[in-house]
Amino acid sequence: GFTHTWRMSRKGRPYVCRQTSKSRFTRALNKIKAYCRKTINLPLNEQREGLKRRMQGHYSYYGIIGNSKAAHRFAYEANRLWLESIRRRSGQLYVFCALEHDGLRLIPKEKEEQEAGQNVDERC
Repeated sequence: GFTHTWRMSRKGRPYVCRQTSKSRFTRALNKIKAYCRKTINLPLNEQREGLKRRMQGHYSYYGIIGNSKAAHRFAYEANRLWLESIRRRSGQLYVFCALEHDGLRLIPKEKEEQEAGQNVDERC
């Protein structure tokens, strides 16, 4: 599941860097997409908990030194896929406040417009 490359450390010593291979990364995102489609009718909290478990499993295997860029990208893409499925199911626009490691915090668009006078940090 990893691509091995030689890198130089900050001290100038060579070391083997392990990064998530492209095929495994794509496969994991396809599984997240399939999960989102399968659970489109469940309540948001149940979807969030299922995604949280899947993302933590991914992090426990791929969360190694030198692979943080791919782990952050996986979180971003998984959250993006979940947001797409939520928008597809409801027809409403949702805005996410902050990218969290265990999922998104969603606010419906109407509430965001009502809270327009508040600071973004107060809403999130």
